[in-house]
Amino acid sequence: MLDCFESEPKAHANNQQVNLRDGFWVNDVQVSPATGELICHGRQTRLEPKVMDVLVLLALQEGQVVSAETIFEQVWPRAIFNPISIRRAINQIRNALGDLGKDVLKTYPKRGYALHGMIKVNAVSPKLLQGFSLYKQTAFHRAPAYLLCSLAVLMLCGVVGIFFIATSSSPKIPHVSNLRPISATLEDESFSLFTPDSNAMIYLKDPANDTLGTQVWLSSLDRTTSNLIWQSNEHIRYAAWVRPSVSSYKHQLLIVSQQGNELVFESLLMDSHYQKHSVQRHFTFNGTLGIGNFVVINDSVVFLSKEMGVSALYRGNLRTGFLDKIYEPTNGFLPYRIANAEGASTVAMMGFDDHHRSQIRLLDVQSKRVETIATLDENWYFITYADVSKGYLLSDGKRLRYLDNQNESL
Repeated sequence: MLDCFESEPKAHANNQQVNLRDGFWVNDVQVSPATGELICHGRQTRLEPKVMDVLVLLALQEGQVVSAETIFEQVWPRAIFNPISIRRAINQIRNALGDLGKDVLKTYPKRGYALHGMIKVNAVSPKLLQGFSLYKQTAFHRAPAYLLCSLAVLMLCGVVGIFFIATSSSPKIPHVSNLRPISATLEDESFSLFTPDSNAMIYLKDPANDTLGTQVWLSSLDRTTSNLIWQSNEHIRYAAWVRPSVSSYKHQLLIVSQQGNELVFESLLMDSHYQKHSVQRHFTFNGTLGIGNFVVINDSVVFLSKEMGVSALYRGNLRTGFLDKIYEPTNGFLPYRIANAEGASTVAMMGFDDHHRSQIRLLDVQSKRVETIATLDENWYFITYADVSKGYLLSDGKRLRYLDNQNESL
């Protein structure tokens, strides 16, 4: 039971939770937690299980500010606090609610988030309760914070150790010590990646003032220097290094930003010291609400986005600006995350099958041929390709898993 209801009769709080599990409305948006679906003006959107849990938690406390730490403790009770998971969930909920102005789901800097709207409860079948994962109260939820953190760190170290032992010819066990953050500020730092030479880190920072756009920062790994590279007027969603299109520049950072109801793809052209010299716009994509990550293949960018409420996979040519749709979801598979894969024209897709299980499929963007390589349990929603071992690292927010193309995991 949520702490905020402890001053009220317990039966009342439990009944309210059950009613919201049955389905509810946020203003004119219908929400079905069991299926993960939202219907907004005829547009259907599906949220990942944990993201839906965040929405239900905020709906239970409509109008009240809930801290990021409280949200994380309730939705990811066994994981180490990670604000990126919170910000990612908040962005997905806003997109699903059509809340472009952030008027329904508001951010209160340094305090948390609050859902403002008319919450109406459905009177639907209890079958919708099936598969709902939030508020399973166990003794583990009440364990001391330091114990949970210790167990999580031990588990993470164990999985990473097994991975390196199994994929390396050397019998030595890697040793990691003195871990330190690259940055530590009160602002929203939502994304990071190594520079091509692996000597520094690029990351995105959203100032506490929501009226400002995203900043692109460069920080050395020893934390001795940290420089602002670029201040955007819009909110950047994702970035990746690509091969420079202009020979006079050493580095090119491809970024995508949300500008109203369209996505804008452009590049920052930099010298060898990562100083920005110019910005090159590639193309815009109209009628979209949100984007996941993207994958660069040769001169094209492959990305997962929503058009009229339906997620699909698109390909855009960075030189010509030509756009085409290369994969549409089916009743048997709904992709929600993509990654690089082995092969010059292959993309790995993670999504839900018709039983709401996480599944990984490979898509050849040239032939459009699709191959299923793994069917997992629910709640796996992060995937990245490990080029060294030719496999995939997966995460559900509290566990790591390694998977190769033959569906063999460690």
